[in-house]
Amino acid sequence: MVPLKPLHTAPRNSTSPHDDQSCLTVVQSLYTNSCHVNLPRRQAPRWAEHSCASPVLKRLSSPTICSPHLAQSPFPQIKMLFPQLLLATVAMGFSLESIPNRSLSSQKNNGLGLDTVTEYTGYLTANETEHFFYWAFESRNDPKNDPVILWLQGGPGSSSELGNLFENGPSRIGKDLKPIHNPHAWNNNATIVYLDQPADVGFSYTDKPHSVVNSAQAATEVYNFLELFFAKYDHLPKKLHVTAESYGGHYGPATAYEILQHPDRSFTLESLVVGNGMTDPLNQYTEYGPMMCGKGGVAPVVDQSTCQQVDEAAKECIPLIQKCYDTGAPQDCADAVNNCNDNVLGLYPSSLNPYDETKQCEQAQDDGCYTETDYMTEWLNLPSTLEAIGAKHNWTGSSGTVYNDFTETSGDWMLPVVRDIPAILKEVPVLIYAGDKDWICNWLGQKKWTEALEWPGKQGFNDAQFKPFSAGGKQAGEVRNYQQFTFLRIFDAGHMVPHDQPVATSEMINRWMSGDHQLE
Repeated sequence: MVPLKPLHTAPRNSTSPHDDQSCLTVVQSLYTNSCHVNLPRRQAPRWAEHSCASPVLKRLSSPTICSPHLAQSPFPQIKMLFPQLLLATVAMGFSLESIPNRSLSSQKNNGLGLDTVTEYTGYLTANETEHFFYWAFESRNDPKNDPVILWLQGGPGSSSELGNLFENGPSRIGKDLKPIHNPHAWNNNATIVYLDQPADVGFSYTDKPHSVVNSAQAATEVYNFLELFFAKYDHLPKKLHVTAESYGGHYGPATAYEILQHPDRSFTLESLVVGNGMTDPLNQYTEYGPMMCGKGGVAPVVDQSTCQQVDEAAKECIPLIQKCYDTGAPQDCADAVNNCNDNVLGLYPSSLNPYDETKQCEQAQDDGCYTETDYMTEWLNLPSTLEAIGAKHNWTGSSGTVYNDFTETSGDWMLPVVRDIPAILKEVPVLIYAGDKDWICNWLGQKKWTEALEWPGKQGFNDAQFKPFSAGGKQAGEVRNYQQFTFLRIFDAGHMVPHDQPVATSEMINRWMSGDHQLE
């Protein structure tokens, strides 16, 4: 366990409450630390109690919340575009000029043969220390009118190039290191952007590690990227669907919520889509035992004794997750991560693929159970590839630094990002889809948390019957919908559903973007 420092509080008399500039500095520091902690919604951050808070707040015409996990506190709170921005600017409308030391580079049509459409690669440089890599492919259909998809991989610490070259991008990489055309790519009817984030993930890099340690902070950077992206590529429609996978069950909702806090944004958020996400650990961790023991449609993968062990371990870990939900304290949340992941996730058979209970792990060099990712890794690190896309260093599929920051340092893994979903549903449709052979973020857990979600449509959603979802001329799953909330179980797919069921997911995303939110 990494020792965690207590939340910093400056001496109350260290600054005159009438010294505006000094107060801005003090409150900015306290504010930033409180946002790092991700306090629950009903708990006030310490900066709001400081003697400097009052004069600072008086200078603001419309103070709002500071992160997706700090809404509706009894204290007024401040929203910052990013920690280095002076608090007084928050009442102003968004403009690119308000983001100092940021730039977006671009290289066009790299000639690698992944697709025939126009594509872009480049870096968002933030604060001269963080460099976020993106790879965008324009729509194969009508890029001037089709919407834009943002794809966020999980981890925490996984590169979105996994989605690009292993799941739903225009090509995959074969054993001979040649592109294999994907006719079911998600850019058939949308421009898709793969973003390596946080910094230090994939091709992204940072001169200042550990600067982003939770999903709320990451969402702020993603929002700033999007503003710069739409300004750079102003020929694209300003219509965005946020899509995410796995730990993207944290990233996606946090990003959607962050976007909605900017009424002056230059683009519209059309929807949120999450596949096999980790969104509500309190409800999802109880379902690991049932899923591995035959209750999810797959034959049991462990004996009855292990089934009892995992159920007992879950009973011990759930109160720890609840404590994290209640306090939001990094130590409480990190304790829950360590206990639950060691004692619950640790009981899964090491030889089996946790992303697909029906398969053994392949002997992949990255221990990810799929040898295809070895081909992708080798291709991405070819000198010709690196030069063509303008990458600044070699590619790695996952970052241990980011993983530790989001688990050991902040405990973000166990934070209840699910609390953001009701606010998102008030504004845009939300689709939760799940492959039903996955164990690590299994469909039973997705079903449970979607049914437990507290929102005005809860009863109507739970009363709604599952109906067949058809794709490719046959039933490919079952779907439940009420108002703007949809849950889709996709048959015979593991964790990476677009890889396992490309036809079903291609039809899913195309119909969803067209406004068919029932998917029947």
